[in-house]
Amino acid sequence: VGDGLDSLVAKDLLQPIVARWTARRRVVRLVASREYAFKHALIQEAVYGSLLKKTRRDIHADCARVIERRFAGHLHDAYGMLAYHYLRADSLEKAEEFTLKAGELAARTAASHEALRYFREAYRIYQVVHGTAGDDEKRAMLEKNIAQALFNTGSLSESVEHFDAALALYGQWLPKSRAALWLKFGLDITGLLVRLYAGKHRAGTRDRPHDQAIVEILYNRAR
Repeated sequence: VGDGLDSLVAKDLLQPIVARWTARRRVVRLVASREYAFKHALIQEAVYGSLLKKTRRDIHADCARVIERRFAGHLHDAYGMLAYHYLRADSLEKAEEFTLKAGELAARTAASHEALRYFREAYRIYQVVHGTAGDDEKRAMLEKNIAQALFNTGSLSESVEHFDAALALYGQWLPKSRAALWLKFGLDITGLLVRLYAGKHRAGTRDRPHDQAIVEILYNRAR
């Protein structure tokens, strides 16, 4: 493999690059200390376009499996690449999984625009896989993630639409005024605290799994 890569470098088709890894990079990493990229995007497009669709899917699936093995101890470094390869391998459930994880990682590192791109793509894939079916709580979580990313990028009015969609999927009443929204937020947070307090004193009492998400949505929507 090394000799083959060197010959492509000699023909000015590939170039060795300094290893600066991010979740968004799509480079060939076959040797631990060496990375290569196509020297020109047109060369990459020409080579890729010459492959049969099934061959492309198989190559992407193989790449994804190798990446999962090679990065098993620090898979978060490869979420973006895994999402890319699984999507092009038509392995949509795995593509959605790693696209969502890449978005969550970007959100934790305050890369809000990147997070928004990943969250929107994850939701698109989820809709392709499940259509009008699927789990409302999963849809609500995806809407909430998109809304939060929009909020963090300053797209406040658009974020409200997605916050409202998430609340509706959680089966929540949607206040129309800011005062009513703050009132609902106060009532919901009070109810959550009561359930949490009761849970400490009564065995088997648990807060609903999406209570915290609903309170967070109401708080951010009201800001």
